[in-house]
Amino acid sequence: LVNKSLNGDIEGVKSLILNGYDVNGIDINGYTALMKACIKGHFEVVKYLIEHNANVNIKNNSLYTALMFACEHNHFKVVKYLLELNDVIVDINQKSILAITELMMSCKRGNYEMAKCLIDHGAEVNSISTYGYTALMFACQSGNPDIIKLL
Repeated sequence: LVNKSLNGDIEGVKSLILNGYDVNGIDINGYTALMKACIKGHFEVVKYLIEHNANVNIKNNSLYTALMFACEHNHFKVVKYLLELNDVIVDINQKSILAITELMMSCKRGNYEMAKCLIDHGAEVNSISTYGYTALMFACQSGNPDIIKLL
């Protein structure tokens, strides 16, 4: 299921889930099918997995969640979808093993729209990573003046 999700194979994902595969099963590194779909931005796979009770708050071995992967890989459509789920509370301030947040990732990518969406949904602006970095520092590195003003 994890590999089918990574490859965006929606029919394969559907088949495996209909045949009883655990939607929240993990691989050796703690990745779920939802995480892999978020890494690649496979929106239809993400949506299908969520509709079949995929847990958005599971953390892998590096303490990354599905939302974090969507942010890190700059998939705003997936990020917005996850944040706007009605029946699920998404941990928007999860920190990786290095205390990197979703907002820091979006600022590093220079994605204003994503950063604004995260802030609008309650992302902590002043978090500090293990190495002393903040979202503002990542925004400065990206060179996006609009994100700098937003923060």
